[in-house]
Amino acid sequence: NQVGYPVGYSYPGIYYNADMLAEAGIDPKEIKSFNDLYDACVKLVEGGYTTYGVGFHPDGFYFNAAQGLQAYNNSNGLGSERITECLYTKDAKVHDAIYNMLDVYQKLHAEKLCVAYGSDYQAEVIPQMASGDCAMFMGVVSMTTKILDAANGAFEVGIIPMISATEAGMNS
Repeated sequence: NQVGYPVGYSYPGIYYNADMLAEAGIDPKEIKSFNDLYDACVKLVEGGYTTYGVGFHPDGFYFNAAQGLQAYNNSNGLGSERITECLYTKDAKVHDAIYNMLDVYQKLHAEKLCVAYGSDYQAEVIPQMASGDCAMFMGVVSMTTKILDAANGAFEVGIIPMISATEAGMNS
């Protein structure tokens, strides 16, 4: 049951089949970065627990919402000053984090560890998660009811806050 709702309906995270992750020996609290997500997907798929480790809501929002990355000046626009500059190509740390994120997406797809990016999350990804064909889903908190309804009590659903773009985490 959803007992709270963060400020702003678009708070990103990764929904997961808690029963499946437990069976695979994966602690969801240890999935903190894109590399951790990749490692969990390898374990889930190669271990025969599921067909796909993760599915995505295909929106560029998640790319910019990754924790640990200041992709824009002025504290990503969270302060009183407006964003006036994108740091993707001007800051080596941002560049390296973006490169790593894209590398993980590419490896997930090339190794068939995720539902094809661009799949319809309501008609394809969430039903695959509900059936056990997919273990995790990157989405926003407003999708909670859709996921809980699809799971229909067949397994415990958990959510991990949006993972980090860097190995150092949110304070990098």
